Amino acid sequence: MISLYLLLSGSAFAQDVDPDARARELYENGAALYEEGRYEEAIVAWDEAYRLSERHALLYNIANAQERLGDYEAALDTLAEYRALAPASERDVLDRRLRSIERRMEESGQTASTTTVPAGSGTSRDVDLLPIGLIGAGAVALGTGTVFGVRSRSAGAELETMCISGLCPSEAEALVQRNTRSALIADIAWGVGTAAAAGGVVVWVIDDSMRIQPTPGGVLLGGTF
Repeated sequence: MISLYLLLSGSAFAQDVDPDARARELYENGAALYEEGRYEEAIVAWDEAYRLSERHALLYNIANAQERLGDYEAALDTLAEYRALAPASERDVLDRRLRSIERRMEESGQTASTTTVPAGSGTSRDVDLLPIGLIGAGAVALGTGTVFGVRSRSAGAELETMCISGLCPSEAEALVQRNTRSALIADIAWGVGTAAAAGGVVVWVIDDSMRIQPTPGGVLLGGTF
């Protein structure tokens, strides 16, 4: 009787376990183990969390742990699997991450069995130049805005000496047009320059990180359960 009761109780308990709650617990266990440098155990926890939840972000974390262990081929395979399931907006950053692992693999004397990064996705140098190009374009646009801003202020100062209570002589018409045109160009250039420079900084910062949380042992993608 007692054995039957325990068996039935155990079955009822198993049915009451929420797979999502268990997956969340396993994710947190894996994150703690990763921070302690216990990468093999972290992989075990995240593998089980992925099996229960099918949260694809866990694959990114598993790839990180595999890379920390020096198992570059496994890291490439896992990250390539995540790339196939990730949003299109993350593909370029993931391609660079894959190339980074391939370089470390080559430096360690290992060779990949297959080409992981898809052909035609650009080169690592292309991605490197993107934030630099954006910031450079932003700086040029901001410089242009400053030049035309100075011209606008200069024309405005001249108009102040020529116009009285908003009434200007006919000879001031060209000066009014220069002031208006310079102010417009300055505003557009400043807007474009600020946006380009900010975009370059954002690309620079998020490169190799995406939705990443820093940890003492590296970086992780935070899962939402």
